[in-house]
Order: sequence, then C-alpha cells, then structure tokens
Amino acid sequence: NAPLIKIDCAMLMHPGWKYLMASDRSPLMGDGCTLMMSHVEALTDEQFSELFSTIMALHTQERNRFFFVASSSSSGTMHPHYARLVDMLNCLMLQMPPLRSHLQDIPRLSGLYISTLNMRNARAVIGFEPEANLCMTEYSWPGNYDQFCRVLDELVLHTTTPYISVETVRDQLKRERTFYPGAVPQTHALPVDLTLEEIERIAVQQALQAENGNQKRAAERLGISRTTLWRMLQK
Repeated sequence: NAPLIKIDCAMLMHPGWKYLMASDRSPLMGDGCTLMMSHVEALTDEQFSELFSTIMALHTQERNRFFFVASSSSSGTMHPHYARLVDMLNCLMLQMPPLRSHLQDIPRLSGLYISTLNMRNARAVIGFEPEANLCMTEYSWPGNYDQFCRVLDELVLHTTTPYISVETVRDQLKRERTFYPGAVPQTHALPVDLTLEEIERIAVQQALQAENGNQKRAAERLGISRTTLWRMLQK
C-alpha cells in the first residue's frame, strides 16, 4: 500500500536531477516508499557522491525500501558505484541469470510478452514463424531483457502478418548487431582438426538445410553472393 517510484538515472537531465536532490517533494524525502533506481552507472562520480551523501544525510534508506537494478559484465564484475552501494548500505544481492543462459525459454517468453503488446497496441500478432523462433534463440542478446523487450516491441509494431516472419526478425537482428558489434549468434562447437574448406562445407550445408534448399536465402544467411555460393557448391 505504498508508492513504487522508479528513477532511471540515465534519463535524469538537469531539472530532474535538481528536483531529486533539492526539492521538498523529492522521493528521497518520502517515507514508507519503495524506490527502484536503475542505471546508477550513468551518473558522474560527482553526481554519485552527491546522491550517496544525500541518501545518508536524510536517512532515506531507513525510512524507505531501495532497489538498485544493475547489469553485471560477462565476467561477473559490477560498476564501482554499485559496489559502494552494496558495501555502505549493506544491500542484499539478488542475482538473475542473463537471457543468454536460458535461450530455450525465448519462445515461451516471447509468447507472453506478445500477448501484452497486443493488448497495449491493439494488435493481433499470434507469434513467430518456426524459423523466426530459431533466429531469436540463436542470438546471444548482449543487452539482456531490455534489448529483448525492445526488439519484440519493434517486431510487433512493424509486422504486417499474423506470424512474424523470419525475414523481419533477421532484418531487426541485423540492426541490433550494429548496436552490439561484439555479439555473435550462438553456435555449436566444431572439432578443431577440421580444415577451413571442411568448415565452409558444413556452414553451407547447414545454411541450405535451414533454408530448405533455397540458394538465394542461404547465400543471404551466409553473407555471400549467390555466385560465391554456387562456386562453393561446385567444389
């Protein structure tokens, strides 16, 4: 029965920051509230010190409940701002597994979120084509759940058919890879004693199988021209 107040530090411009730090109606002045703060790492060192000092001076953490939402790196390390909060405020850490650790759940998660998007946007999207589902599970999702929800938002808004097509998903994920250039699709490990020619042959076979023998789409999947694919097939 108490307010839940979300504060996205990455979205705080100067007026918002001034309101948070100095206003009598600031959430930091409240009592019996739940404050959820995200993207604390976006604050400068000076801003973080001011925020931390204000919380401690006002005893905000004693009168309210705090949640600090953070994303850790693949190595498990966290930003120094969060490390300081954990130490000084004696935070309990709850770790949620990243999306890439349970990609097999993506079809189920997609279905649940698409239902929500249909109600929100007055759409009637049923789901994904089977191969489109495969593309979604092969992607590594470096931006985790935020990226996943944003991608689904765009797919539902831009699709013109009841089922989201594989072409639509590929185009969207291609754009995502420009935002996250280090992200690569999940792949099965290959034996290290294969030659480059043998690896190429396996890649071509898998692409053709995924595209039901369609050489044009297989070439697009491999990122090569149809002529190059034809030459590889001749070999």
